[in-house]
Amino acid sequence: MSEWQEVVLSVVWSSLITGAPLVLAATGEILCERSGVLNLSVEGIMLLGALVGIFGSLFGMGVATAAACAVILGLACGLVLACVILAMRANQIVTGIAFNMVALGLSEVIMRRLTAIRGGDLILDARAAWLPPLAYVAIPAVWFWLHRTGTGLVTRAAGESPLAVEAAGKRVNAVRLRALLTGCVLAALGGMIFSVGCQGFFRPNMTAGRGYIAVAIVYFANWNVWAVLWTTFLFGGAEKAQIWIRVVWPRAEQAAPLLQTFPYILTVLVLALFVGRSRVPRALMKPYVPEGRESDE
Repeated sequence: MSEWQEVVLSVVWSSLITGAPLVLAATGEILCERSGVLNLSVEGIMLLGALVGIFGSLFGMGVATAAACAVILGLACGLVLACVILAMRANQIVTGIAFNMVALGLSEVIMRRLTAIRGGDLILDARAAWLPPLAYVAIPAVWFWLHRTGTGLVTRAAGESPLAVEAAGKRVNAVRLRALLTGCVLAALGGMIFSVGCQGFFRPNMTAGRGYIAVAIVYFANWNVWAVLWTTFLFGGAEKAQIWIRVVWPRAEQAAPLLQTFPYILTVLVLALFVGRSRVPRALMKPYVPEGRESDE
């Protein structure tokens, strides 16, 4: 195998590993948006998931405890968001941004407390390198749930025609709650995989906008679960490309801050080029008021 082939294979593998947390976050976001809920709090949930993942690994029984902590965190975040978005029918964009701001400050406070208790930084002895590839199981699993099960059909209907769901005897907000909880759990697991499987440590704001990239991937993939596979590979490759350029071209190190913005520039371009062409679920971000309660408000 030639040197260039080794480099290409290394970049491909690194891109797949880097994209693993985005796979979980994006598939979870597809579930939420297919049900009619825009979960813009993915960034904050991933950050908190990364923190509890490191906490579970350091203070618990390794990866199993980290995954359990992430699932519990995802359910808790989902319930909080459900109270605000579904019950109170607050603006979903404002709610997501506010949640991310709270999560950013809260994670740093908790990190400092844990660092003081442990007497050192939150760093693992060895990262679980086998963990990121497991994230790709979410793609066929979510696809099967959405397109081959009755609950998946109802979930998609809730994002397209809530009245049809109600006519079928289902509660729209209950369907959206289920999708929101599942999406939050996947986002938290994505954060856990990022810290425990990809990095092996936790630091403040370590997700650095990956949650927003996951939301952009959903639009880029046009809500197609299988398209998440190559779109996350594209964004993961963009992140690794700037590192590879700095390695093979030493002079590029002087422009390191500019190169680090490449994945985010790509995100902006994707949103500018593809959002207008994407077919958005018809009931996305539209709160549902059950019949009989409209007259009470």
